[in-house]
Amino acid sequence: MRKNSVLQVGCSHRHSRGGIAQVLNNYENYVFEDMRFLANSCDGPKIIKALFLCYAVVHFVLKLLCCRSIKIVHIHTSSYFSFRRSVLFARIAKFFNKKVIMHVHSGKFSMYYAEYPAFVEKGLAICDKVLALTPAWKDFFSSIVEPSKIEVVPNPVPPAPALNRKFNGKVRFLFLGFVSRDKGAMDLLEMIVGHKGRLAKKARFTLCGNDVDCNVGKYIRENHLGDLVVYRGWVKGEEKQKMFNNNDVLVLPSYAEGLPMTIIEAMTNAMPVIASNVGGVPDIVQDEYNGILINAGNQNELFAAVMKYANNRDLIKAHSEAALATSKSYSPVQVAEQLKVIYSKLSTQQ
Repeated sequence: MRKNSVLQVGCSHRHSRGGIAQVLNNYENYVFEDMRFLANSCDGPKIIKALFLCYAVVHFVLKLLCCRSIKIVHIHTSSYFSFRRSVLFARIAKFFNKKVIMHVHSGKFSMYYAEYPAFVEKGLAICDKVLALTPAWKDFFSSIVEPSKIEVVPNPVPPAPALNRKFNGKVRFLFLGFVSRDKGAMDLLEMIVGHKGRLAKKARFTLCGNDVDCNVGKYIRENHLGDLVVYRGWVKGEEKQKMFNNNDVLVLPSYAEGLPMTIIEAMTNAMPVIASNVGGVPDIVQDEYNGILINAGNQNELFAAVMKYANNRDLIKAHSEAALATSKSYSPVQVAEQLKVIYSKLSTQQ
């Protein structure tokens, strides 16, 4: 493949928050030496987003007209309006006779498909390749698109700096992501309230991320959780790394997931994970090996998992080592090699 023959398309990621933005940052910083990229969305009010989309479409058309070296358009998408926007760009790319890869990152894509099956099937049918994050998601897409089109490419996460995490005092649990009901943040908080007495002597919880719909600060105050729970807000860069260094176990009891970057990052930092058995999570979190799987919304299972780690530091150590070993499959080098093969095969197809 010639340099710059692939155009990546996705959300404006350098100053945005969220999983796909983090994935694109990792592609730009760790997978590709020189990533040719076009943003097709941005954060902001609806009018700003609409104007940006118009600009992006014009920019995209001009790029395909002027840059003859572009052979493949690799589109990173979520669901709902993100996917509709992505299909628009896919159709434009096919009009210019480019190969199209649709890379689906959304944990809610199966729900979206249930609502709009015809549109999803037509949108994926025009693509030359569909990239799924895990084998479970590949199985899902195989039911709606030609299986030969589907490849599994996990999200890349760079290795974390070496650390020597010491277990002192209470076991420290970290929630990292959008603090929302969809991510299970309220389940976690309600579980803590329900078992405050037993948890107070053994555990400490830190929540990091934008508060979407939980009013977490007020909830902590009203339920007198100050000695048990700390809310840090959104963290990134060195502050985010500090959260991984200073905690023992990640907790992510989500209701829907693709392949959460947070889980891979935690495992790269040798942290076991308590997570819901949804989406692509079971493809990385193996129950009782590198973490504990629970059913989404089941606060009793969540409490049992937390107490299992809180009462057994040796289990944390064993699962930490397994988590670090699991994370090796998500290295940028491995992802780059997978994409290189996919791009090369597409470039030779007529």
